[in-house]
Amino acid sequence: MKITNTQIATANEAIVALLAAPRPPKTTFDLVRAKKLIGDAFKLFEEARHHLLRKHAVVENDQIKFDRASGIVSFPSDEAKETYGREFAELAAQEVDLDLPTLTFAQLGTADVLGTALLALDFMVTDDEAKKDSPAAPKSPAASVEAA
Repeated sequence: MKITNTQIATANEAIVALLAAPRPPKTTFDLVRAKKLIGDAFKLFEEARHHLLRKHAVVENDQIKFDRASGIVSFPSDEAKETYGREFAELAAQEVDLDLPTLTFAQLGTADVLGTALLALDFMVTDDEAKKDSPAAPKSPAASVEAA
């Protein structure tokens, strides 16, 4: 499945949150597999982001200069900052094709699943088993009636 680097960055933390609670073995395996794939893709995204910063930001003593109190990176000019912003947006929107497992709400349970985690993983969480097996399947019987 294709997801953007922005989705990868937000999904990385969400999967860690979901793994904090006990889950059935298959669900745990799927989450760990997804964490590995997304974690590896996140490392590549961060490496590319770091290269962009080194290209555009102020570098002193081989370190990117930033204000420790605010965390704001220093740029040599407004033009360099704007160029970095454009290039970062392009990097963040770039799609990556990952062979991620599809999970259902039933697998994840409901009591301990954070809404923010579900939002971050909406590309790999489906409503039910039927939809998991067939991406084109309707979400509910009511959706089938409405479509007819």
